[in-house]
Amino acid sequence: MRWSDLPHHRLSSEIAQTVAYRFPQEAHCEFQLRELTARLPELREEDHSEYVRLVSAEINRELRICRDTYRRFLATLNSKSRTAKWEVALNFAVAPRASERLQQEICAYLRDTKVKPTIVEFFLADNAGVLVPFGEPGVKTPKEPSIEDGYLFLRAQLGIPESKKAVQERIIHRRGTIR
Repeated sequence: MRWSDLPHHRLSSEIAQTVAYRFPQEAHCEFQLRELTARLPELREEDHSEYVRLVSAEINRELRICRDTYRRFLATLNSKSRTAKWEVALNFAVAPRASERLQQEICAYLRDTKVKPTIVEFFLADNAGVLVPFGEPGVKTPKEPSIEDGYLFLRAQLGIPESKKAVQERIIHRRGTIR
């Protein structure tokens, strides 16, 4: 069966539903994360570390749910080895989702801490060796710089796929089918 023939919409809905559900003992983490997010610009270093720990835990939780959902589905498909199916789930579902979630959280963190896009531009130019243009020269009404645009530009300059779909298409082209 080809990866593109799988019921991704149904699986994505199942993942979203499972991610949205919280056990009562997890509620305090969600509340703490919301509270820290609202106060990010004024927090101390240890509070930022706690914020990053909570966000990392949320991303890990979502990726485990994604992995388990695809593993359960792929286990029913054919008699291929479990290891091969798990590799497919990791490469086609989990890794692209991880890339997308990291992008979202990095941009959200920079936006919520009220970091000016020009500071991000200078930081990336100095540390990544890439100048990230946040403005469009020659445009009469310049577009407001955006952290997301800068991040996407940086990903393109460094050769990082710009979307989950691009990663999936490249892997599908290389492999052809789910083994």
